[in-house]
Amino acid sequence: MNKLRDFLRVRPMAWNADETFVMRFLFSLVLYFMAIHWELSPSYAAVPKPNGFAKIFPVGWMADPSLIGFLKPVVGLGLAAYTLGLAPVITLFPALLIGVGTGALRNSQGDISHHSQLAIMVLLAQWVVYATHAVRTRSWTKTDEATHSRAVWWSIMMIGAGYVASGIVKLHATHGMWIHRVPVLAVQSIKANLSQYYSTLVQPEGFKVTVVPDLIVKFPNLARLFFGSGLVLEILGFMLLLNRPVCRWFGLALLIMHVGIAFLMEIEFWNHIWLLLIFCINIGDWLGLTKASAAGRSAKRKPRLNKA
Repeated sequence: MNKLRDFLRVRPMAWNADETFVMRFLFSLVLYFMAIHWELSPSYAAVPKPNGFAKIFPVGWMADPSLIGFLKPVVGLGLAAYTLGLAPVITLFPALLIGVGTGALRNSQGDISHHSQLAIMVLLAQWVVYATHAVRTRSWTKTDEATHSRAVWWSIMMIGAGYVASGIVKLHATHGMWIHRVPVLAVQSIKANLSQYYSTLVQPEGFKVTVVPDLIVKFPNLARLFFGSGLVLEILGFMLLLNRPVCRWFGLALLIMHVGIAFLMEIEFWNHIWLLLIFCINIGDWLGLTKASAAGRSAKRKPRLNKA
């Protein structure tokens, strides 16, 4: 019991320079190649149903193919400089603007996609950390290692908040009956697996299309246990903030949840998976890409590192 209590004890979290560098590098790749909607149809420029950022800022121009050829290298160079730790409050801004703008433009067409939302939320959190540091120090180009570490802390905080919000929304939308209604996911499973048919006209076959929906219907309580555990994980997302070991193992549990859902229902959240790998599981440290972990020293760091 004492070991469990010690494992769950709240401890300050900090990361060394090697760890934050690897995290910035991998996060830059996620932003550039996955999170930002580069290839939007020119027809999106009409913005038929403005959503979010599109309600207060003109974003239609981001669907212009001629501008994308200019914006991609600007964002890429900015992310490269950010990876090196150079003036992140400035170099992250192009990615932030285009990431938020193209996401809003994508969601202003009459339907909502939230596959890249969490990555952009993490990007916004990091930019706010760097902007706060710049205002405090009156320097827009210099950033110390404590601020890079703080940016990681706020990234994890945003990831945890995203999962908690997702769980709460599920409960609110179903009046607390989400787990009870899990068997209805059989229909969602069929829809997800048949979605490919509408674009390829190739009838999907196999385990996911026939067996999984049938199992959900035949064994509703088992399905409730499986999918309900995912809901519990989401609601407990704040546990990512307890300490580094809990953050790592809880992040791994969330990753397994995503892999399971992707396998069973063809609903893939690769942005989320990579965010968990980069910031929570700390894949760079696991693969030996960084020097000795800061986990053993984190308790000696002052809690102020975790405050923006």
